[in-house]
Amino acid sequence: MEFIIHNSLNPKVESAWKDLEENNNLITPFQKLEWIKDYIQFTNEYTSGKKKTIFLIVKKNTENILIFPLNIKLNFLKKLEYIGEPFNDINIPIINKNYIFEDDEISFIKKKLIKIFHNKIDCINFNNQPNYLPNNQINFFVLGKIYQNSVNYKINVNEQYLQNIKNYKFWKDVSRRNKKYLQQDNVTYKLLETLDEKEKAFKFFTKFKHDQMERTNKKNYLLSDWKKKFLKNFFFENKIYALLSSENKIIACACCVLDNKILYYLFPAYDNLFNKCAPGQQLINYIVSNNDIHFKIFDFTNGDEKYKKYWSNNRKIYSDTIISFNFKGLIFELLMRLKCMINKNFFYNNFLLKILKKFR
Repeated sequence: MEFIIHNSLNPKVESAWKDLEENNNLITPFQKLEWIKDYIQFTNEYTSGKKKTIFLIVKKNTENILIFPLNIKLNFLKKLEYIGEPFNDINIPIINKNYIFEDDEISFIKKKLIKIFHNKIDCINFNNQPNYLPNNQINFFVLGKIYQNSVNYKINVNEQYLQNIKNYKFWKDVSRRNKKYLQQDNVTYKLLETLDEKEKAFKFFTKFKHDQMERTNKKNYLLSDWKKKFLKNFFFENKIYALLSSENKIIACACCVLDNKILYYLFPAYDNLFNKCAPGQQLINYIVSNNDIHFKIFDFTNGDEKYKKYWSNNRKIYSDTIISFNFKGLIFELLMRLKCMINKNFFYNNFLLKILKKFR
């Protein structure tokens, strides 16, 4: 095997990437070349010098079999991660769909990746690695010591599911609230398509998502100007579903991506003033029930919110992993493990969470 490092998204990398991406059901929107190009463009423009981009291409007998799209964060801690943080909800290499990997090859690739970088960084931190690929093939490229697992909730959308869901207690409550509040108040469901509508949706999202992240002690990516600009571009390029009040004001919206008959539910937000009608649940119900774009799977991606469990009939596991190479890397690893312990503890300390969220 041959391992080739490129420090930019040059024509050779793009050519190899396009060959692997074509009709490839092993990857997700977060491994699409256009998504990566957009992300690099924004990071280069607004964070110059803070990240080093690396593309590791693995070849076998002149055939490209893998591409690892990676960043090295050049802060006090030099950390190797997948390109796209904090928006890369699913992290896998770009995999050759026609190549069958032997167990010894997978092990060799992992060891070689570690050997290439161990003297250049403090740690490898790969998050949101699914245990299964979109076509339900096992993902053999989860790398490192797992310090946290999370559930990826999905819906296999079919007629039987749409019938069965109506027998669930939570769905009956959603239906009751729909009749009591949405129908009486003439709330409507709409796929937003014009630039003006999407601009309005993005402003709504930034306001209410910002409030939610501050309220729940999540690391608030909306405090960053470049991340807001990247997201705005993302909203304009993808599908946005919304619930509109009788005054044509948004009360809930979500930006989604359709790829290979999978609808990825990525950036939802809702107005807390309408909590009594459960606007987020109502929006999901409309999207899944109408299914006017004919998706087969509704993917919640990462996040352990309880409502996802209620809707789901298919669950997979995401793994966050870390490999530390020196004292600084070890301290970071310990902090991440401590953060996980605090999150799992029913009596967690909000003050500690506010501090630890700065280390992601």
